[in-house]
Amino acid sequence: MKVRSAFRGWRAGLFALALAGMAVPGTARAIGIEDVVDGGNTYAWQRVELPNTFCSNGSQYRFWYYDAPNNNNLLISFEGGGACWDYPSCSGQTGILGAANPNGIPTDYITQFKARYVSPLVNGADPGIPGRAKTNIATNGWDVVYMPYCTGDVHVGNRVVTFATNVLYNTMLTDMETCYKVMRTDVLRSFTLHSNGFGIEPEMTAKIFKRGFRVYEVPITYAGRGYEEGKKITWRAGFEALWVLLRYRFSE
Repeated sequence: MKVRSAFRGWRAGLFALALAGMAVPGTARAIGIEDVVDGGNTYAWQRVELPNTFCSNGSQYRFWYYDAPNNNNLLISFEGGGACWDYPSCSGQTGILGAANPNGIPTDYITQFKARYVSPLVNGADPGIPGRAKTNIATNGWDVVYMPYCTGDVHVGNRVVTFATNVLYNTMLTDMETCYKVMRTDVLRSFTLHSNGFGIEPEMTAKIFKRGFRVYEVPITYAGRGYEEGKKITWRAGFEALWVLLRYRFSE
């Protein structure tokens, strides 16, 4: 409730200052949030870039952490964003909201407006506004991990088709859509495959389990690519996968 009241007060203060600027001839100027709110953080952030992690445009994903000197409490902040299924929808070209930061995360992102003022929880303070001083809150002095959002991926899609595979074929896969499937040649030749597209993977999976073969999952790594590099899959492939899994559960 304190956070909500703080933002209500901030909006009121900003509106009042805007009116004041318009009311005095010759004094009008652009008013930024830094003129109104004493709430931005100045942490000594450390940048992290993990291999093979990418934004929707194929650029390097990066996040930041702040290691407080005298505190072991940890706050992980996941930045909000939209939901989309390819680069045109993530970037807003199709007219939908798309994803936050569809064109990647700059190396100085953490010092920019959104990251500095994103949340009182991250900043450890109820933002100060005209007439009310900045006030520390419970997360003041905590360790912080700040995770920007730049893909818009609807991750639930892969989880849904994997869950459907497990239910329909009484198995315990962790990821059905891996693209990597290794088997003996005679096993592969025993299949009559009909799919011509993204349905080929769920069809092969269905026929492997229907024949009673034991499946072993092993770790894999891959270098993801963006749609501008030729990536083709969209959200429609999820519905195709569900249909194929259901179809071949009860037919050949």
